[in-house]
Amino acid sequence: MPVAIGESYETRFFFQLEEQGAVCVRHYKVQDLILPGAAEPKDLADSIFAETDAFWQALQPDIVEMLGVGVQLSTPPPRYPIEYSSLPAKAGTVISSPLPGQVSGLISLRANAPGRQGYLRTFVPFPAMSANSADHRPQGAYVLALEALGNLFLTMTTAPAGGRAGFVLLGVKDPQTTAGAMALTSRRAVGSWATQRRRGRLGRPNPRLFN
Repeated sequence: MPVAIGESYETRFFFQLEEQGAVCVRHYKVQDLILPGAAEPKDLADSIFAETDAFWQALQPDIVEMLGVGVQLSTPPPRYPIEYSSLPAKAGTVISSPLPGQVSGLISLRANAPGRQGYLRTFVPFPAMSANSADHRPQGAYVLALEALGNLFLTMTTAPAGGRAGFVLLGVKDPQTTAGAMALTSRRAVGSWATQRRRGRLGRPNPRLFN
């Protein structure tokens, strides 16, 4: 079913480090279509993967894989099955061993919404040991790479892959609401590590999360 103006898509980024997996979730809203009816959700997944993979790779060791992207229509209902990208997995580009699996980089996001509802976070999984400074904070180069990813969340537009002629302008949106998703207005790369207790070497193994 072709994507349409005004639709919001829950978008999942899948990562794997040995037997541990991670999923990052963002919401995108289709703001414009030059050729309506030309792009489908699978094309959207391929396109988001191609636009973002280099930014994720710059933040992760070479033993971490970005497995792919999945998109699922969230508004308006009904929710259709998730559609997955078809592009090959990409490995991180940092030559280093990883920090413990529960450690994450963190991007703080601000949405156009009142109160706490407008504050959001993106956890960036599996940072490299080389990104850790002597005082156990993210190195400057890592923070700059986080800022680049945050900037992409605010500004990305994409043309769906797969040989289709449709062009989709994507405003990164979050959180999901009954009326769709609200606009993100700013980002900040946090200069300290975050932790996620659900992910770590002592947690339940996740053999392969993608697809």
